[in-house]
Amino acid sequence: MGHGELRRARSAPGGNQTRLTNSPDNDGHPAFSPDGSKIAFDSRRDGNTEIYVMDISGSGPTNVTNNPNDDLAPSFSPQGNKIAFTRELFNDFGEIYVMNADGGNQTNLTNNPSFDFDPEWGRQTRCTIAGDSGANELSGTPGEDVICGLGGDDTIRGYGGDDEIRGGSGNDILSGGSGRDQVFGQNGDDIRVNTKDSVQGNDLASGGPGSDTCVTDPQDEVVSCP
Repeated sequence: MGHGELRRARSAPGGNQTRLTNSPDNDGHPAFSPDGSKIAFDSRRDGNTEIYVMDISGSGPTNVTNNPNDDLAPSFSPQGNKIAFTRELFNDFGEIYVMNADGGNQTNLTNNPSFDFDPEWGRQTRCTIAGDSGANELSGTPGEDVICGLGGDDTIRGYGGDDEIRGGSGNDILSGGSGRDQVFGQNGDDIRVNTKDSVQGNDLASGGPGSDTCVTDPQDEVVSCP
């Protein structure tokens, strides 16, 4: 019988898939950390379902729940310091728990006879498209994307939806699309943080701590750009 593994696909045309896990049993429900550097997921590799956290490259998977019950469906908090998840208890119903991102301070948030499952934080900022530590070329989809570069000098382009674009720590070239976009240079001396488009106004351009160049429309909100 087959089992599930996690893969990451590059968004650029013709991009290859990278296998991230290789375990004897199912891995599923992946969730990116808000900064795009970690992935939380559930896995049965140790006999019951536990929450694991690994680097974006697939290295260093760590069991952060270590509980005899089944723990699944992780979700990072917007700040990345907490993970909410479902714990299936022995009396055949589920509860929502929250813990520190390293597995500490596991706390039951719900306590009722119904099955509570698949928690989501009020403001989701998980990366839907993410690069790695190298120099990446990433493109959005027609929908609403959260596109995250990491340590390399990245080129990131939004598309038609209302996108959130984060450059990471490299010297990046970042461009929104025709939607209402938020473009964050973050750390690094960014070559271009661009929100200039055919729909003038309503975008946010934030350069970050480095020496950045922002290209915007007159009505865009601009933060930390000269």
